[in-house]
Amino acid sequence: MASLLSHLVNKGGVFQIGETIYRLTEEFNFSTKNVEKLDIIMNTTLALNDSDIVYTSTNLSSTKGMYSYRTVYFPSWSDRRIVARLYVNNFDGMNYYEGRTTSQQQHWSEAWVQAKIHTIIQANNQGYYQEGASYPRITIPSNYDEVENAADFIRTILLTTHDVDFGYSSCQIHHKGIRYGEVAEIEKNEMFPKN
Repeated sequence: MASLLSHLVNKGGVFQIGETIYRLTEEFNFSTKNVEKLDIIMNTTLALNDSDIVYTSTNLSSTKGMYSYRTVYFPSWSDRRIVARLYVNNFDGMNYYEGRTTSQQQHWSEAWVQAKIHTIIQANNQGYYQEGASYPRITIPSNYDEVENAADFIRTILLTTHDVDFGYSSCQIHHKGIRYGEVAEIEKNEMFPKN
């Protein structure tokens, strides 16, 4: 049954399957069966040096499949914007659906580079996904996360072992950047676009 093999991940990339706790980052996959190691698994440096925590090196950032790219500018600055991207990546049999919000400024060379802003916010409405018409609908709970003094924010919204049929699935992602009180916002960025 799909719901037993599908898992949602918190903003720290931590989830549990059976007795094993996992943490996924762009650089490493960590796992342990020792519940007392939860605080340590959250800190990459400590986790790498703990013999109770197993880790493998990954290169997720180079294998991510971006399928949506949208931009919006801050009202008073033509050289400042936020970029909203959506990714799906299959790694080790798991499908990761991620939202990424990046703050950028235009460099004097006219290239866009990352630039920290006061607040980056990502939220999603309650959504759902299905493997196809004859499969049960699985709920994706609503969620809200923000980071301060950052240029980039990546959030795993759904983690599943199954393929998602975009035609039977929907989840609206909202991306927002706040810089000196001004807001740049991309609303209703569909996680599963119908094209």
